[in-house]
Amino acid sequence: MRTRRIGSINNNSKAFFRINNNKRREEEPFVLGIIFSALNPFFLVWWFTVGLKLISDSIYLFGVIAGILFIFSFHIWMDYAWLGVTSYIISKGRSILKTKLYNLFLFSVSIVLTSYGLYIIVANIF
Repeated sequence: MRTRRIGSINNNSKAFFRINNNKRREEEPFVLGIIFSALNPFFLVWWFTVGLKLISDSIYLFGVIAGILFIFSFHIWMDYAWLGVTSYIISKGRSILKTKLYNLFLFSVSIVLTSYGLYIIVANIF
């Protein structure tokens, strides 16, 4: 059985795990998505700050079991809703917006995001 290294830096380093080459290639992005999501520092920071607050408030309001089920179900539903709407808008975005209007839209969003970033930097320095 021939295997391939995933997550290794070079051929001499140990792999995080091995994937059998006989498995379907469509599974690899799914596994890598789980790894990169779980090890994403922003994901971990979010869960240790905002996520922990949401869970604790939910447990306080509804009890341990009902609170965890409540926050889990709404969190998962919001993930699917957000990702579904976002992917639909992205898939239709180019056809809805003409090239000139699309470029103007991207420029406007870039200005807003840059302004917001500068505001955060200046507000935290002074």
